[in-house]
Amino acid sequence: MRTIFAEQNSKTGAPDTVLAHEKPESVGADMTKWPKRLNDRKKVLAKIYRPCAGRGLCRVAWSVAGKRMTKSFPAYSGKGGALEYAEDLVKDLAKGSQVTALTPGHPRM
Repeated sequence: MRTIFAEQNSKTGAPDTVLAHEKPESVGADMTKWPKRLNDRKKVLAKIYRPCAGRGLCRVAWSVAGKRMTKSFPAYSGKGGALEYAEDLVKDLAKGSQVTALTPGHPRM
């Protein structure tokens, strides 16, 4: 007896490969590695820490002239979020900008 795989497989449902490529709903910010490290040429210049139970804000930490500085943000991503600030900060630190050495709340130009 000959077997026709196309007819037999059409009744079994979705193939395994489709289910393997779908992302589960739980994948999100909780599944990323924390702290997120932002680097320039393999040197970590800033870190973003996730909000914890005692602090509902994301924190960006960096070091200038041997001093650790931090700034808090209500959101991780989006306009005015920690990720946007940290990416701009890393660009400035990689260039050797001294504006970031003043204070974390100092407006950058």
